[in-house]
Amino acid sequence: MTQPRVVVFSYPRLTRLIKRALVGLPVPVELEFVEAVFDQLVRLAIEREASGDVHVFISAGSNAHLLKEHLSRPIVSIDVTAFDLLQAIRRASQKGDIVAVGRFSQPLPELQEIADILKVKIRQFSYDSFQEAKRQIAQLKEEGVKVIVGTTLACDLAEEAGLFAFEVYSNKSIRFSFQQAFDLAWSIQREAARAERLKAVLDFAFEGIVATDEKGELVVFNPGAERILGIRAADAMGKPAEKVIPNSRLREVLKRGEPELSRVQEVKGVRILTNRIPIINRGQVLGVVATFQEVETIQRAEHKIRQTLLTKGFVAKTHLEDLVAVAPASRELVARARDYAQSEATVLITGETGTGKELLAQGIHNASARHKEAFVAVNCAALPEPLLESELFGYEEGAFTGARKGGKPGLFELAHQGTLFLDEIGEMSPKIQARLLRVLQEKEVLRLGGDRVIPVDVRIIAATNRDLVEETRAGRFREDLYYRINILPLWIPPLRQRKEDILPLFLHQLRSRRSRLAELLEPNQRIRGILESYIWPGNVRELESVAERLVAIWDGRPDHLEEALRLCIKAGQAVVFPGKLVGEADEKQRERRLLTPDVIEEALRLSGGNKSEAARRLGINRVTLWRKLVAAKKAELARQQVSE
Repeated sequence: MTQPRVVVFSYPRLTRLIKRALVGLPVPVELEFVEAVFDQLVRLAIEREASGDVHVFISAGSNAHLLKEHLSRPIVSIDVTAFDLLQAIRRASQKGDIVAVGRFSQPLPELQEIADILKVKIRQFSYDSFQEAKRQIAQLKEEGVKVIVGTTLACDLAEEAGLFAFEVYSNKSIRFSFQQAFDLAWSIQREAARAERLKAVLDFAFEGIVATDEKGELVVFNPGAERILGIRAADAMGKPAEKVIPNSRLREVLKRGEPELSRVQEVKGVRILTNRIPIINRGQVLGVVATFQEVETIQRAEHKIRQTLLTKGFVAKTHLEDLVAVAPASRELVARARDYAQSEATVLITGETGTGKELLAQGIHNASARHKEAFVAVNCAALPEPLLESELFGYEEGAFTGARKGGKPGLFELAHQGTLFLDEIGEMSPKIQARLLRVLQEKEVLRLGGDRVIPVDVRIIAATNRDLVEETRAGRFREDLYYRINILPLWIPPLRQRKEDILPLFLHQLRSRRSRLAELLEPNQRIRGILESYIWPGNVRELESVAERLVAIWDGRPDHLEEALRLCIKAGQAVVFPGKLVGEADEKQRERRLLTPDVIEEALRLSGGNKSEAARRLGINRVTLWRKLVAAKKAELARQQVSE
């Protein structure tokens, strides 16, 4: 903290006196001497005060008297004690029979008592200007007075007139007055620093802050209050709060002395959340302070807090441009997904396991207007019902045994203004399906154990490898929820139906592992044949595993590549079809696992009704396809007869 400044308005003789008196006294301030009297003094003093850098003025005699009339800053006067006066008169009495005592403005009635004590003849004189002081001293000389006691101005004029002069100020009085001035200057400096800090807090506080005194009149009105309420502080200060802020209720809090917290009110069309707290000291209400913020701003802040959770990994890393789409079906799928990304409606992605449903969901999110917000994914099949419910909807403190202190926001809250990806939605229990349906309808969530609803703005992308139509018919999936989520459907064909994607996807997996295998495999048509002849029941996930396995086991010899690839495929197939090698798996078993009526129907659609092309896409011969179509037709006729 910088040193405070003290300005001494003095007179040359007094300046010398002060400097002698201050020898040995620590001076913890910036001390400035200004020598002037009367009219010149007043002008200079007003200028110095206007500069704003002076904390305390100090002076004596006539100067001190004039400064107090014209300045608002604190003024410390070098006072004269009775003992100082006694000492000065006693010394002066040794130079003459009569001692004249001069004083600015008015004489001292107590001087007669001092004269009686010292048995000295005393003449008093007073003056209110330089000329008057000079005239009085000249007159005293004519009357035979030889010695003067008074201020430094009077002493200088007396010596000019050939008289003896004795200053009334003692070293002790001067030192005492200056110590007072130093202490006062530092006190003002500290108080000013505290006031400046408080002003900075009030000025830079984003929320509005107003305060009243004990009469209910506004004494604080910060810039935040000006901005939120649209009222200038200059138009509010010193006025009753209720006349400036409609429905402020500050007067009521002042009367009752009880706080009002988290109250919503509307002021000039602005909804604000307000806290009103009485200022109480020793049981007495001295005023009220109110802090408030726009409800809309609070909501934005809440969203900002939610956004910080993106650092926890709630980010979609894949874009639609990253997806490998060579086959016509894949290109059509990506184009449709790009169109769906522009909508806010719910997307339902279906497809066999491992087809890349979450990657497609991430791509849709990143192509949407919500791409800067959170992408939160949850696998509904991976969590038991109670845990999935608490994860989705959150919970309050004490909602159940083991609940985190302070509660926990659910994934719907974390995905606010972003996207929530519900993978394996077909695995949800009926209870959670019902809660999910309500959230989708009402756009608000109620935490477990909570008593208030929380508005949420979330886009839902759901995914499943189940036939939800069949699940709905069987009563395992709510029909109303199915229609709520099946607004923008996307079906991802399995790899066997988009064989053109297999090699590019495989090469992509190899390149992502920084393997030089991709350079060797890409031009090799025999490798393409091996990859496309396999039906890939695990789809892209299985393809990725084979690529990783190949990188791990290949010995670096190009002529061993085909053998190594076959071994990698067989290694994974041994788990799917135990005891069988690739190419030896029972054809009928594969058909039963993979060639459902929906799959066949989609293959025919993509082939324009061409059965040979559809059989090629499915990886089967035309006879097998014909057999499947006949079986499907018989099954449909049987169902119709049963229903009749």
